[in-house]
Amino acid sequence: TVKAEDQHAFKDRLGEITAPTLVIAGMADPFYSPALFRETASRIPGAELVLYEGMGHPASGKDFEGTVLRFLTRR
Repeated sequence: TVKAEDQHAFKDRLGEITAPTLVIAGMADPFYSPALFRETASRIPGAELVLYEGMGHPASGKDFEGTVLRFLTRR
């Protein structure tokens, strides 16, 4: 649950991630703010951030699928 996730502090370890990382979020996510996604992406070396206007939680749809496909095929 969201409440359980909030009890774990992993943000100080995000800099240890070495895999290519794509952070995707909806600007209308009722659980997490866009600022949190920006912070998350900024802590992961080389991470890409995509925020979708008007999209909630979870992000989905053709734009989402295209973004993921482009990210995966560039690797």
